[in-house]
Amino acid sequence: MFDFVWRLAILAGKETFSDWGTSPLGWALIFAIPLGVLVMKGKRAPSGARWLEIKKKWAEELRDVFFVTMLCTVLIFIYEFTWNQPRTIWKEASKIQPPPTLLHISHPRIDPLLIPPTTVGPRPKPAPAPASLEVVFYGKDDLRFWLLDNGDIAAEKPKFTFGLANMSHQFLADYDGKGAQVEPLPIPTKELDDYVRPHESLSTFIVLNNEARPFVRTGDRLLGQFQVVCMNCDRIRNYWVFWGVGIGGWYYEIPAGTPTNIPFIQTTGWSEAEIDRAADSLAPFNKRVSIFPDLATMKAATQRREASIR
Repeated sequence: MFDFVWRLAILAGKETFSDWGTSPLGWALIFAIPLGVLVMKGKRAPSGARWLEIKKKWAEELRDVFFVTMLCTVLIFIYEFTWNQPRTIWKEASKIQPPPTLLHISHPRIDPLLIPPTTVGPRPKPAPAPASLEVVFYGKDDLRFWLLDNGDIAAEKPKFTFGLANMSHQFLADYDGKGAQVEPLPIPTKELDDYVRPHESLSTFIVLNNEARPFVRTGDRLLGQFQVVCMNCDRIRNYWVFWGVGIGGWYYEIPAGTPTNIPFIQTTGWSEAEIDRAADSLAPFNKRVSIFPDLATMKAATQRREASIR
């Protein structure tokens, strides 16, 4: 608003001084003001000595001419500021986008009694967001996680699956009778007969169960996938998970449509440098989420996030 008024004042000032030198009214005032002052002074002077009186008081006459000229300047500025310049700006804007008028609007007359009842009343509320499960990992010595529902509907019967490989000491199993082969750790898929309330969490779940824990030692590095979904979730979420036992790690949500096969678990004899390179190839550094070292740290971060969502 201030910028518009300032621009209007500048334009009005320019046009005020332009009116004095270019418009017929300005030229007429230039001659009419001194002549008018002389006539007024002459009428007030004694009869027979008017010219002599005018010559004596020439300084007062110049002052009067100056005051009248300034008064006319102020009046011209007010005219330009309040009427002429706003009208000019409006005309220029109308050339770009003509303002609507009653002549441009044509519509039939509507009888209020014929308006359907469905058009009257408050606007309908937007549909609630579907259930959407996410995961938060924590734990330095024992990996655990919480499930979070970011939707507006309770997530019913959560289901999660792990495909974690111990890259330091790989797990061997003979599932088909063809001899021992490198396999992911024996962590079975689990479906809960439970639900997660909207914008709340469900806890706590241990990653390494009694079957998988004997095949993991302190210092081992686990690399693989985690998948979570529910009966009424909007989509399946897949994550890469990299965790060093007693060290910590990170996880990363895999974008939809990205291949999620794990060919590297079929080989053995990985060095630490090779494990790090394999993990680094899966997720960009700026998109990884660090695994919280303990429950207290994770709770504080989760509460802050849930408060920001609400």
